[in-house]
Amino acid sequence: YDGGSLLEVLAQHMSGRTRTLKDLGVAVPAPVDAILRRCLARDPADRYADAEALIADLDDLGRPWRRRWLRRLEVAAALALLVVTLVLLWRLLPGAGRGDRSAGGGPAAAAVLSRPHGVAILPFVADPALPQLAWSAGGVPELLAGALQESPSVRVVATSRVAQTLHDLGFDPAKLDDRAIVRLAGLLQVDRVVAGKIHAVGDQVQLATTLHEVAGGKEVTRELPPQQGSPEALSSLADRIGEALRRRLELPDEAAAHRAPSASPAALASYAEGLALLARGDAEAAVDPLAKAVAADPRFAAAWVQLSRAYQRLERGDEAMAAAERAVATAGAGSGRVAFEARAQQAQLREQPEETQKALAALVARYPNDLTARVTLAEAYGGQGSFRQAIDTLREVVARDPNDARAWYLMGRYSIQTGDAQPAVDDYLTRALLLQKRLGNRKAQAEVHNALGVGFERLGKVDEAAEEYRQAADVRRSLGDNNGLAASLHNLGAQLLARGDFAGAEKAFAEALAIHRQLGNPSGVARLENAYGALEEERGRYPAALERYRRALKLREDLGDEAALAESHNTVGYLYFLLGEYDNARLHIDRSLALYEKNQIAGGGVVALQSRGACQLAQGNWSDALETFHTSLERSRDLDLKGAQAVAHGSLGRLAFLEGRYAAALSSYGDAAAIVRALEDRRGQAEYTLGEAETLLALGALEPAAQRLARVEGWRRDGLSHEQEAQLAILQGRLQVRRGDLDGARRAFALAVTAAGASHSLPLQLEARLGVEGAQPRPPAARLRAVLVEAQGIGHAAIELEAAEAVAAAELATGRARQAEEALRPALQRARGAGAWGRSFALHRLLAAAHEKRGMKSEAAAELALARAEATRVTQAAPPALQAGFAATAELRDLLAPAPGGSAT
Repeated sequence: YDGGSLLEVLAQHMSGRTRTLKDLGVAVPAPVDAILRRCLARDPADRYADAEALIADLDDLGRPWRRRWLRRLEVAAALALLVVTLVLLWRLLPGAGRGDRSAGGGPAAAAVLSRPHGVAILPFVADPALPQLAWSAGGVPELLAGALQESPSVRVVATSRVAQTLHDLGFDPAKLDDRAIVRLAGLLQVDRVVAGKIHAVGDQVQLATTLHEVAGGKEVTRELPPQQGSPEALSSLADRIGEALRRRLELPDEAAAHRAPSASPAALASYAEGLALLARGDAEAAVDPLAKAVAADPRFAAAWVQLSRAYQRLERGDEAMAAAERAVATAGAGSGRVAFEARAQQAQLREQPEETQKALAALVARYPNDLTARVTLAEAYGGQGSFRQAIDTLREVVARDPNDARAWYLMGRYSIQTGDAQPAVDDYLTRALLLQKRLGNRKAQAEVHNALGVGFERLGKVDEAAEEYRQAADVRRSLGDNNGLAASLHNLGAQLLARGDFAGAEKAFAEALAIHRQLGNPSGVARLENAYGALEEERGRYPAALERYRRALKLREDLGDEAALAESHNTVGYLYFLLGEYDNARLHIDRSLALYEKNQIAGGGVVALQSRGACQLAQGNWSDALETFHTSLERSRDLDLKGAQAVAHGSLGRLAFLEGRYAAALSSYGDAAAIVRALEDRRGQAEYTLGEAETLLALGALEPAAQRLARVEGWRRDGLSHEQEAQLAILQGRLQVRRGDLDGARRAFALAVTAAGASHSLPLQLEARLGVEGAQPRPPAARLRAVLVEAQGIGHAAIELEAAEAVAAAELATGRARQAEEALRPALQRARGAGAWGRSFALHRLLAAAHEKRGMKSEAAAELALARAEATRVTQAAPPALQAGFAATAELRDLLAPAPGGSAT
């Protein structure tokens, strides 16, 4: 609240017109409450004399809150700026938007029309012996990007995006093999990848740069001539590399006119740091390094542009404008990229008018003081999905009339719909609720309570969301607003379900469903059938959940609501996935994704993408799954969908685990766990902690794995799903096998069989059975083979591979080498088809042993060499701190011995 609002509330409070601030719907922080109580304790004659001082105290308390609020607006400012910048850049390009394809268009126009190269420049690997050049890991790629991106004949991926992608996938730029380069190029949609190293040569430094040319899934490596010179000349060395790259890419001559954005290493170092912080949305932290960059080099136009953007995101308008004007002055009147960006930034900050607005905009222009018309205009924008325009229009309204409760409510609602829920719950909707309470409009109060519930839900604050929905439901019930009551009860049930209160969720859903049926509302009935499906799914009752989801699907098909139909296809598809019916799953999920894309429903599309990725992962299409999950991660970031980001990170972790990239797996699981921890999602924490435990078991790190399993065991009181109970028991069984306690392992696997049966998940049932049989003193090959056949029947790649390894080991233990080979050959072919499997070394070693038993010495040697290569690969992909222990495990130490030789067994 501003000072005036605070003074008004304080005056009401002290004069007795209201009993407490809580009656006004205001949550009073303890320090504020203490100030008010001190005021009330004074003599009435003295209360108002100190009112202004008290308001100053309250205003001081509000400043940190306002700073947090401003930070929440960074993403909104960034998106708006990006649109304006891209439009202006496009319009300023030669011939852009004019459709001129004649010869008079010149070479630049022809280059724009041709298909450009796509280039990704990886972070350079800097020699740790040169700490003064630590900046170069990100700074040299920035210099090279600048050397290339002036040409319209090439598309350069932002270096910040490249670095973020590497982090998301767990790829180390120092250890990328050809396959990883090809996969990275596919994800970034480029055909050229630049990598480099910076190392000391005496008292000089050398830049060694490699250009990877990717086409048709293949990669060709081109080494560029190394450049060597003094550390102070690193920028000049990078310029030479840039020239070599331009020649190699056959860029037009205009690109050769580019010069480095700055010759100052200090400026470049600070600039790279500031860019990285801006890319992460931390404008407040980015200001300092960007200011240092322009201080070190006042002619650094690109840094002035980025500094202006950082100030703008923090709503420091005067400073943003001053920086933009310096950017324009230093960039000059040229046609380079930075000059375009500087002029676009300046124009955006000046709020120069864009295209004529539609009918309501004309109305507002004619009657500028008609605030109702402005609110109507905002609602029209909101109805069309132009939420930013709606919010901007509403800001104009509340600036002129701070007591317009409807305007504040709409600002909150649209802010939530843009993914910016924090200011909605902290400011817009809180103001709306206070004003509606003053007005005594109980129906509007319920509407605001419901919107606050949505806001808290988006922020992951389940308890707060449930309380707001409960208040909305109570008011609507008292008013006889049955439609509104059903909506609030539905929302309340979803939050109770999220915190594991199944009985409370079912009660809320039952009342809402009864209302919809009484009102004859088939779309409402469909929504509640879907909600009941989610309830049954959380209980682990998958057949019952599938039946509920299919009822909702049928209702929505009859109604023709494509957005709702997309949701139903996805939920039905995902249930089929959980049941191991992958063909049925893909059929529904692909229909869902097509409907979401057709109707431009981005959030739903992210969920459907992740369902598709889960199927690809299970079926062994791991390269496709990598692309799918990474795409979903980028989109969920764009939409600020925290839960979806966690799912994407966790899925990338599972994929990395299957491929034997264990360091990457732990990193991704850690990223996912951090998100769900902030969301207070205990089940999500259990999910990703189990993933960490599985990875640590594979690495032979038994005690850290046991600690994580104990942590999940402690969360049982919060309610694990049947699926998580089964996963926990399976991993506990594997831990006991590793410790040599087969009796304890069999007990754990027996519990896993029970929990997996309760979940109705066929893949989990197969894993549990595999554990039971494998924990026998002499594992029975016939029963293991039955599991393998069932896994092949549903097409679950990872379980097929695990079962094939177990079958082969059991067959070899009884001297049946030919039968072992029969299990291993298709398994190795399956692993190659998937891309890479973390335990391929075990399959190759078993096949080598089978060949040796049959007297096939050369074949055994060849398989043993492959086993050693795979063992080396997975060991190098382990976390550095765990590599030695992993390499010392019984199944790896002989493969990693310096001098091979000897028996393959």
